[in-house]
Amino acid sequence: MIQLTEAQTDALMEVSNVGVSRAARQLSDLMHNKITLTIPSIELLTIDEVEDHFKLSKDEMIYCIYAFMQGGLEGCTMLMFHDEDSRKLLTILIKRMSSQANIGPLDDTDDILVELGNIVISSTLGAMSDMLGEAIKFGPPSYKKDQLHKLLRLNVKMSESNEEWASLAITTVLRAENHDIRGNLLMIFRLNSLQRLMDKLDKIVEK
Repeated sequence: MIQLTEAQTDALMEVSNVGVSRAARQLSDLMHNKITLTIPSIELLTIDEVEDHFKLSKDEMIYCIYAFMQGGLEGCTMLMFHDEDSRKLLTILIKRMSSQANIGPLDDTDDILVELGNIVISSTLGAMSDMLGEAIKFGPPSYKKDQLHKLLRLNVKMSESNEEWASLAITTVLRAENHDIRGNLLMIFRLNSLQRLMDKLDKIVEK
């Protein structure tokens, strides 16, 4: 399994923090309330290690907003929240967003999560594209609530070995109205895309 060096991890943390800072500014403007997003940790995992890393039971349900990546880096980016964190987040977002005149009707709470996910994912991938000098294309995000092992199969096809893939687990903490809401940004790559990412990180380190 490919391992990140300490310097690569630091560079990736820098890139990711730029992305979530952009997302926090957009969310703050959207909700007219200060939102902060921080990243306490980033870890490189095999697909088989993901479930153990999050310490979830097989039956636990996850709220997931995901978008597929194409271009220089191929894979899937998934923003995930557990049930308790999702309910807390939705309570805050619905209250804030429904009070803003410039926000269209959001009849379904799924729409709110997708809007949040779109901002976080697009900001993170945009920062990664800018700072790595790598074109990353991604489609509109989708939403799904399911068990983690089933969500992982959104990208890793049943006909393929888990060993052909790796994932970056980026822990995120969203702070809104004195509430800390923990989520996870999971970026799943084919191994050749992961190696390309690491090569790009090395160039940042060398500067």
